[in-house]
Amino acid sequence: MDIKANSGKAVIYNVYIYNKFNCNFSEPPSFKVGKQAANGAIEANIVKRRFKADHERCPGKRVYILEVTYKPNRGYRGKDSGSLNMRYPAYGGLNYQKTRTIKFDISVK
Repeated sequence: MDIKANSGKAVIYNVYIYNKFNCNFSEPPSFKVGKQAANGAIEANIVKRRFKADHERCPGKRVYILEVTYKPNRGYRGKDSGSLNMRYPAYGGLNYQKTRTIKFDISVK
């Protein structure tokens, strides 16, 4: 993933969190930065956004989004990396939780 140097925060990953059958909010996963970037900062936050009016399933509906951003250190150019750990909640009374680690390879140009 390419990021412009000195450009501020850039979104490097996002996950829409909603029920695809009725378009309602779903319970967000728990998350934390697993490996912080050595030459910048990775942050993850839950934000609310609206789907565009032409979305095929949920036009204009508000949903949660897990948004991950990266901000390179001022003046840095080169390779960087980091990761995010997520745990999805159990659904339907099932005792099942899925964990996932997402790795980011970043090139600051």
